Amino acid sequence: MHYLEFYYHCVGPKLSGQFDTEFWSRTILQMAHAEHAVRSALIALSHLDKHQSGTLQQARRSALDETQYDRRPFYVNYNKAIRLLLEHMAKPTFSPEVGLVVCLLFACIEFLQADPKIAFTHIRSGLNIVQELRQRQMISSAVAPTESVQISVSARSNMVEQVLVPILTHALASALPYGASLAQDFVFLESCPRYFTGASFASVDDARSSFFDLRNAAFTIARDMAVKLYGSLAFTESDLKRQKCLLERYNIWLQALEAFENSQAVTAADVLSISALRLGYCASYSACACITDKTQMAYDVHLDSYRNIIRHASILIESLYVDDASETHSASAPTANFTFNTSIIPALFYTAIRCRCPVTRREAIKLLTKDLPREGLWDPEQHRIVAERVIEIEEMDVDAKGWPTETSRLCRSSVGTEVDEKNGFVADFLYTKDLDLAAHKIWSERLTLGGSPRKTLPPPLHSAATSNAQQQCSMVFPQDTSSPWRQLD
Repeated sequence: MHYLEFYYHCVGPKLSGQFDTEFWSRTILQMAHAEHAVRSALIALSHLDKHQSGTLQQARRSALDETQYDRRPFYVNYNKAIRLLLEHMAKPTFSPEVGLVVCLLFACIEFLQADPKIAFTHIRSGLNIVQELRQRQMISSAVAPTESVQISVSARSNMVEQVLVPILTHALASALPYGASLAQDFVFLESCPRYFTGASFASVDDARSSFFDLRNAAFTIARDMAVKLYGSLAFTESDLKRQKCLLERYNIWLQALEAFENSQAVTAADVLSISALRLGYCASYSACACITDKTQMAYDVHLDSYRNIIRHASILIESLYVDDASETHSASAPTANFTFNTSIIPALFYTAIRCRCPVTRREAIKLLTKDLPREGLWDPEQHRIVAERVIEIEEMDVDAKGWPTETSRLCRSSVGTEVDEKNGFVADFLYTKDLDLAAHKIWSERLTLGGSPRKTLPPPLHSAATSNAQQQCSMVFPQDTSSPWRQLD
C-alpha cells in the first residue's frame, strides 16, 4: 500500500494539470484496487516518480546509469503489469477501459523517463484498443440498432470516449514533435469524436472538448500544408477554404467561451481552466492563421495573441507557486516536478520562436526560466535554451523596429530528448529563406543542459523605436560577448 498512498498524496494531484483531476486522482486509484494490472503499473509509476527530479537531464542520466538507486521494484511491477495486461486481453471478458488505463500509465512512465519511442509504442497500443472497440460497436450497431452505443456527441457518457480517449489524444498531440507517424497517428486525430458544438457551452469541460476538436483539425491541416511548403507545391483554393473555415470555427468557439464566462459566476478552478484554454486558443489560432506563409512575416500581426499567451501563462504559473507554497521545486521534494498534461511550455516556446517582438519573446523566455514542471516530454530548460539560440540567430539582422528581417528568420528549431554524458543535446535549425532546399540547408548544433540561465542573449538591438524595449530587457539578459554554441559538422 505504500506506493499507492504515495501516489494518492503526491503523484496524482500533479499529473492532471488543470483538467482530468477526477481521473488521475480518483478513478485510477479505484481501478487499481480492482484490477491487478492497473495496480502494478501504478506502483511502477509511483516508484519512478519518487526517485526522479522531473528534469530531462536527470531522466536521461538515470536511464543510462541504473546504479543511482534500486530500480528493481520498478522493473518488477512494470513487467508484472505487462504480463497481467496480456493475460487480461486474451480473455473474452477483456475490458477496454483497463487496457487503455494501463497504456496511459505506461505512456506516462515513458514520458517521465523521456523516452518518446517507447511512449509512442504504448500510445499506439491504446489507439489500437480504441479502434478495435469502435469497430465492434459499429458491428453491434448494425446487428442490433436499438442497443447500439454510438460514438457521437450524444454518447459522451461512455467512459472510453468521454474520459480516456481525450487523455490519450492529448498525450498523442503533445508528443507529435518527438516522432509522430504521418500515416498512422494523424489518421487517429482525424477519427476522434466530434464534440464541436459551436454556439454555446454548458461547462468548461464542454469548451475543452470542443477545443480539442479544433486543435486536432489544426494539427492535420498543418501537416498537409507543411507537406506543400516543404515540397514547393502551390496551395489550392480548397486548401485556403479549409483554412478559412477552421479559423471561423475558432472564432465561434471563442465567442461561445466568452458567453459562458459572462453567463454565470465561475469558480476559481474554472478561471484557471479557462486561462489554460485561452492559452491554447491563442497559440493554435495564430499558428493556423500563418500556416500558408513561407516568409514567417504573417506571424507579426498576431502580437496581441502572444501577449495574451504571456498573460495567461503567468496566471497559471502563479497558481502553481501558490499551490506549492514555494518559489522553487526543492531537490528534496518527495515527487518529481513533472505533469502528464501539456499546456504552458509549448505555448511559451511557440511565443519565443514565432513572436518577433523583441520584448514579448523575452518575456516568454523569462517565464521559461522559472522552475516549471516538465510537461510530458516538454522540458522547460531545454526549450528555453533552444529559444534563446533562435533569438540570437534571428536578431543578427533586424529592421528599424528591432524585429528580425525576413531573411534572418528561422522556420525550424526542433529538438529531441537524447542527452549525452556531458548533458549535451542536438537541435536542428533552418532559415525560412532556405525552405525550398531544406534537405541540404538544415544544420545542427550541440547545446548543453544544466547551466544557469543564459547571460549571453543580448537585449534588443538599439534603435529609436526599441530604446524602451532595450531598457526593459537589459535587466533580464545582461550583455555578454561570449557564445558557447557549437555547430555540428
